[in-house]
Amino acid sequence: MNTEELEELSDRHSWAEAQAEQQRAEIYRSIADPRFSWRNVRERPGCRKRIFTALVLLASLAIVASVAYVLGRLSSLDFVCTYDNRGKTTCSVFVQQRLPPECPPDCSGLDLSRANLSGADLNRVDFSGAILSEAELRGAQLIRADLSNADLGRADLRRARLIEARLWDANMYRADLGNADLRRADLEGADLSAASLFETDMSAANLRRTNLAGADLAGASLRESNLREADLREADLHEASLYETLLVGADLRGAILEGADLRRADLRETQLSGARLRGAWYNDATRWPAGFDCLKEGMVFQY
Repeated sequence: MNTEELEELSDRHSWAEAQAEQQRAEIYRSIADPRFSWRNVRERPGCRKRIFTALVLLASLAIVASVAYVLGRLSSLDFVCTYDNRGKTTCSVFVQQRLPPECPPDCSGLDLSRANLSGADLNRVDFSGAILSEAELRGAQLIRADLSNADLGRADLRRARLIEARLWDANMYRADLGNADLRRADLEGADLSAASLFETDMSAANLRRTNLAGADLAGASLRESNLREADLREADLHEASLYETLLVGADLRGAILEGADLRRADLRETQLSGARLRGAWYNDATRWPAGFDCLKEGMVFQY
């Protein structure tokens, strides 16, 4: 390459640099100009394509982030459909809880509302003061568990095993305990109003001062249990076993006791006005409030 060609090439390079510098200066001037608009930028060569590519990239990132968030939320949810004794189907959404390392055995005071713990082995676990409202605990093993002062409102405890569990002053309003095992459990002062206890085994349980107003106890076993001063107003106890049950001072006004077994039960000082007792069993060892007439109520004597 001779000297003239080199000079010509140098001139071309200088010209290209000058052109590029001029374009950059024009862009800076247009941005600094108060009349600047994005329309001017879009009209420049290649700008439309770059803007479109950037917008597509931002939209893609937003979609990926949204999908990741939704999948993360769905992965922490359980959808459970259940069937009650009357054939009614109920579907619910429960949250899969990430429990702290100390739980179990120490779950006291935790917020586990709507948690799915169905079938879990929770024997001897401390849930005192915990919030388990609307939790799924169907078939859970809670033998000798401490649920004192716990909130179990509307929780599903069907077929759960709560043998010798501590439930002092627990809130179990509208909880479902159908076919649960509560033998020898301590429920003193608990709120079981409007709860479902259909065919629940509560033999030898301590239910002193328990609120069972409006509860469904049809077919339940309350043999040898302590219901002293319990509130059983308008509770459904038809065909329930109250054999040798202590009911001194209990409020049974408006309760349904048709076909119930009241043999050897102690009902002294019990309020029975409006209670339906037709077909209920009693015997010589059954103790009644003063002035109560078994025959007038249509009860059946059984040994």
